[in-house]
Amino acid sequence: MAERLRVAVVGATGSVGSSFLEVCRSFRDRIEVLGLAAASSVHKLASLVEEFSPEYAVVWTGESAEELKAILKGKRIQRVPEVMVGMEGLMELARSDQVDHLSICSSGVVGMFPMWEALTRGKVVSLANKESLMLSGHLMERTELAQKLIPLDSEHSALWQCVRGEVSKPVGLLLTASGGPFWRLSSEELRSVRAEDALKHPVWSMGAKITVDSATLMNKGFEVIEASYLFDVPMKSIEVLVHPEALVHGIVSFSDGSWKAVLFKPDMRVPAAVALGLPHRLEVPDLHMGWNALGKGLSFYEPDLARFPCLQLAREAGEGGAHLICGLVAADEVAVDLFLRGAIGFTGIPELVGRTLERVPSVRLRSLEEVMSHYETCRALAREVGLSIVGGG
Repeated sequence: MAERLRVAVVGATGSVGSSFLEVCRSFRDRIEVLGLAAASSVHKLASLVEEFSPEYAVVWTGESAEELKAILKGKRIQRVPEVMVGMEGLMELARSDQVDHLSICSSGVVGMFPMWEALTRGKVVSLANKESLMLSGHLMERTELAQKLIPLDSEHSALWQCVRGEVSKPVGLLLTASGGPFWRLSSEELRSVRAEDALKHPVWSMGAKITVDSATLMNKGFEVIEASYLFDVPMKSIEVLVHPEALVHGIVSFSDGSWKAVLFKPDMRVPAAVALGLPHRLEVPDLHMGWNALGKGLSFYEPDLARFPCLQLAREAGEGGAHLICGLVAADEVAVDLFLRGAIGFTGIPELVGRTLERVPSVRLRSLEEVMSHYETCRALAREVGLSIVGGG
């Protein structure tokens, strides 16, 4: 019997982490969950610890660590994990010799440091964390680190499956977008969209931040930048089409005129199964899609950049370089937070992002530390712009 793949999951209690662990659950004979990390959902993490008996558990604060230990004392668990805290805990998880595969399913810039730690130690990293790649992808250029990255986004997973095994580089990439809940609304109607409306995605079940990003198409703009880094394809060769059926997730074109596409159910367990099964395919029967799924037809539409300018803002930032990409991520985080709190409207998101990008200083970012420093500078700029918008300026 082959040795089991030893995995650690950052963001274990979120939507992507839950899908990833569902695949692990189905293949206990092949996969051992050695580490689990969560920011704040301590009770849910405790239940996962009880189920998977990992060697390590990581939470973000000392208070959460004490709470987790107290909960675990009342449970009958096969193995009491070492409970670690904060960034240092994540780094210990990433550098552990017992971990073969680190999956970063969380959102936010904190995933960047454990991602790099694991990659530089030769581990495989499956990645759903957009910010980590966007902010530091430029540092991977002319290295082989990206070869150890396996994308967990459905679109990037599809593209990755298309190019895997190809000797020739693709000449073009196509990412699809479901369009979110508002893609048929007029500009006037978008002005009155509320946070509770934006959180009702027609296809995916995700966290609040990424659900809003999907509604603005900023999420797709992020994915264009990520794809450029992952597949070494210029931004101008990456297209986006709205595809409401959400069955075609990515298409790749080659120099001989051939196209390759990957289709699957809109279920995050598919990219997880791809990442965990390598170099083979895992057998997951309930993810099989009948041919009749194509019988209703597949539709594709050009995105309307006038109504959804975030996609264009992301493209411009990506073309402008790492300092602007950093500003894009920081400004979007501030804007979405203000929108979710009701301080600005839906159309205030691209306004805040655009005005912040105009103020981002042009600097070279040569290390992760410089990236983080610039990111904090951009967040401060975005907060200033946000205050101006809230105040009517």
